[in-house]
Amino acid sequence: MLTHSPTLHHAQSRGFDQTLAKASAKLSELADTLARGQTRRPRAKVEAEITQILKDPWAARVIGWELTGDTPPEHRLSWAINDRARAELEQEMFGKRVLITAHPDWPLTEVVAAYRSQSEAEFGFRQLKDPHVVSFSPMHHWTDHNIRVHTFTCVLA
Repeated sequence: MLTHSPTLHHAQSRGFDQTLAKASAKLSELADTLARGQTRRPRAKVEAEITQILKDPWAARVIGWELTGDTPPEHRLSWAINDRARAELEQEMFGKRVLITAHPDWPLTEVVAAYRSQSEAEFGFRQLKDPHVVSFSPMHHWTDHNIRVHTFTCVLA
């Protein structure tokens, strides 16, 4: 089952904005370096650096670039963020979750409710492990029965 969460969509969009900002800053820095004409890097090394900057597949999908010039002093980099590609990426990927269930007979609402209640169970286990909420130490017991009683009294306390 495929679900969409507006909250997750918004969070992924914000995170992608940060990724684009970092890549943009690095590409601008590289473009400025190349524009000064003082570089001796061959074309293959410059392209490798651009590929490294755009190693994130989503960023590479959204940022288009062109490297011109035949010799290292003539190399110039131009790049731009494609807004249409960004919108397509958001539509295709952001905010989506795939839920897989072993209960094909359950209605969709029950599958989603079971998925969302999972976080409540995990929160309970996190609380049990938190030494400030439930302290299991010191444990001076070795038998299963005594450990169960000790755990029970710690949870009650």
